[in-house]
Amino acid sequence: MAAPEDSLTLSHFLTLPRELRDAVLENLLVLDTIPLECAITSIPRFKHQVDPTGEHFEVFQEQELEKEYPLRVPCTRRTTWIVPLKDVVPTDYWGNLYSEDWELIPETVAHEMRVGMTYQRAPRRASPEFGVMRVCKQLFHEGSEIFWGKNIFSFTDDFRIPTAVHFLRDRPPATLSQITSIEIALTEDGFVDVSTGPLLSQYPPQESNLEFGYELYPQLCALAASPAMRLRHLILGVETLIERRGQPGGQPGGQLVSITKCLRDEEAGHLTIPTWLDPLLSISGLESVSVRWFSSIPIFQRTGRCLDQIRCQMLQDRPLEGKIGTATERRNIGFYARAIQQTDENRDDYEFVTDVRATLEYNTETGQLQQRDCALEFEGNVLVEVPKEETNEVTEWANWKARPGILKGWEGLNVFITHCQLRRN
Repeated sequence: MAAPEDSLTLSHFLTLPRELRDAVLENLLVLDTIPLECAITSIPRFKHQVDPTGEHFEVFQEQELEKEYPLRVPCTRRTTWIVPLKDVVPTDYWGNLYSEDWELIPETVAHEMRVGMTYQRAPRRASPEFGVMRVCKQLFHEGSEIFWGKNIFSFTDDFRIPTAVHFLRDRPPATLSQITSIEIALTEDGFVDVSTGPLLSQYPPQESNLEFGYELYPQLCALAASPAMRLRHLILGVETLIERRGQPGGQPGGQLVSITKCLRDEEAGHLTIPTWLDPLLSISGLESVSVRWFSSIPIFQRTGRCLDQIRCQMLQDRPLEGKIGTATERRNIGFYARAIQQTDENRDDYEFVTDVRATLEYNTETGQLQQRDCALEFEGNVLVEVPKEETNEVTEWANWKARPGILKGWEGLNVFITHCQLRRN
């Protein structure tokens, strides 16, 4: 039972204007970003198997996987799902599984292995003060609006697509409708099956697929586009890792000299609009979309085309039944471009060899890119134009690379970065 002085304090607090109560609740419940991660709930529990030849081998130590994806909170009232073991443990170049001591696991055994997973809130130095929501029903409802409506729910770690789908599906309808901002990272994986020749001139990469999507990505987009959600802000990260088989490290080759050279290299090839964009464009009525795109080859032209479609489709009003939504004006799109050539991944003095940057403008009428005499810099979460000589060296590269699960295995590769902040007119 609450002490009399506590009840008196609560009574005084509830008599404050709603604006003041909201300010207090925001201070207690809003962290800007709430990262969600996956965790292992079940692993095949055996140490040894026998392949068809009769040879014994050690599969793996379950404890190592549990350390990689630890379950921090008992799994109650949370959806679980399964993923193939081959997506969790290391593989060789051809996709064969390795055991803990790097012995190959025969495909006949590995094919049947499954790992159970669920989602959970990732650990942070600070946590929301949920205790305030347990004081009374009024503060629970007011606090829920603040927590779900003011925070950005982030899915950038491993298995981010199933994590996002199951987390959002598990929300009650009243809660789901309060979520306004999410961050999602997509990884498209492709190969160019050549070891020599121009970067893209004659050998466009195979159609890119989203890594570990498990056919859940269209469902994620459909949920975000549905009336059940009132999404207003999307932070989209895209990683395009295209390797040239036969060339060590997947390096595109050649020295990075300028953004202009990168544009010329890209014009010599042909990259189509990614197939994952179409389901995403079903989401409309957004107020802002922030796009950060990382690639191992220059795809600035492709990025500009995608940004144009995102702005035209996703920032227009949600259409009412029988009516067409209000379209966003098609103006040219400016975005920040950067090309980084990294040192060899095995060197201790890991650093950038070459770092060139520019501000590009995509002409929505001609589909051409032009450079502008300005640069972009962050003020909080917003990009603003600044004179080139005043550009801050601290950029979104370091910030985004610090996200869990982002850019794994990119050490030693050339990295091409674009960033654009799209807002409704």
